[in-house]
Amino acid sequence: MRKILLGAKIKLLMATLMLLPATLKAQQDTSKTWTLDEVLEVAEANNWQIQKSAQEVLSQKAEYRSTLATFLPRINLSETVTHTNNPLAAFGIKLQQEIVAQSDFNPELLNDPEEITDFNLGVMVEQPLINPDAFAGRKAVSHKLEASKQKAAHMKYYIKYMVKQSYYAIQLAQAKHNVLEEALKHAKENHRIARDNQDQGYVNKADVMAANVRVLDLQAKIEEAQNDVVSAGQMLAFLLGRDIDERIIPGEELSKVLLTVNASEFDLQTRSDVLAMSSGVKARNKMVGMQKMKFLPRLNAFGGYNFHGDELTGFDAESWVVGAKLQWTLFSGNKNLASVKKAKANAQLAEIRKNEYVDKNRMELDKARRKLKVAGNSLNAGQLAEQQMKEALRIRKDRYKEGLERTSDLLAAEAAYSQKQLERLNALYNYNNAVFYLEYLMEAE
Repeated sequence: MRKILLGAKIKLLMATLMLLPATLKAQQDTSKTWTLDEVLEVAEANNWQIQKSAQEVLSQKAEYRSTLATFLPRINLSETVTHTNNPLAAFGIKLQQEIVAQSDFNPELLNDPEEITDFNLGVMVEQPLINPDAFAGRKAVSHKLEASKQKAAHMKYYIKYMVKQSYYAIQLAQAKHNVLEEALKHAKENHRIARDNQDQGYVNKADVMAANVRVLDLQAKIEEAQNDVVSAGQMLAFLLGRDIDERIIPGEELSKVLLTVNASEFDLQTRSDVLAMSSGVKARNKMVGMQKMKFLPRLNAFGGYNFHGDELTGFDAESWVVGAKLQWTLFSGNKNLASVKKAKANAQLAEIRKNEYVDKNRMELDKARRKLKVAGNSLNAGQLAEQQMKEALRIRKDRYKEGLERTSDLLAAEAAYSQKQLERLNALYNYNNAVFYLEYLMEAE
């Protein structure tokens, strides 16, 4: 019985030890397969730049809400305690507390009154009526708010482009790695054959060394490709707002994408970043109007209610006051005039910057269209070159098997074929990236 139990324990221990490496690997493996739509969705929700843009919009909304002070009243509640023997103040307190008696007019008491305490609870209301400069300022802030919204919208398109670029960069690095791994497999086989042929006296030592150099060269390139996979993955994880150590595996292989919009039918003036600059120009123009409005008078109303007493909670007297105030600054030491000139200069500067930005981006858009065409031609040429080099390699392999081709020639053909494969992958990535960049410039969904 003991032997049976001991045997069962040993089997259980061995099973546990066999499963332990797999368990540890599963715990350490943070990789996940993602589709492009999934990474775009996560980026829109978690990207740092998008989050910062959203907070800038909220900040601008708060500033716009603060301009409601142009219309809404200001209400202050205050509690004031005063203790004095100042003749004027003491008599005034008695008036406010409504306790003045005939004896208080005695000159001796007026000149040397007793100490008196007053508790005053007051409510003061200030109501803006006509403030032309504040009205113009509110409109300027509304344009600034609109500009921040448009900037945030454009930032989403930019991050979308960056995510696509990084996602396809991982695909490119993985595809390159696969090509190099396949080339390494053939190179090792060629190296083995070369050594066997050397032993039989068919090839010399130089051919064997050349085959070995080819193996070492491919191993170095594979390490470089592995590093590219990690770097692209970390960049994508950063764009998604996730831990950069998390491995993100694309769910699709590198393939050609299609342009979904008509590149010739696009009005740059409707792009969100250009609209943001237009809103900025409008805000600057409203600031000019605000500075001009400071030459006009302001009209505001006010009112208050006061309670007075000689105790904190006892108010035996109350009074109220209402009024209006017309204020007109006729001359401010040339400050207002200088402010108008400065605001005009800033408005002109904003207009110039906008026009410069539009012209620069129109040029960039034309450049992107041309680049896409060139990338398409390069991709077609790369595909054709790869096919031809593949056929040339097949012919050389057949001749090599028949002893009609040197080892060095076969190695050169294999290296050329691998290079054409890599060039075709680069051309494919460049074409896709050109599509993504053009879509970003056109803010295509």
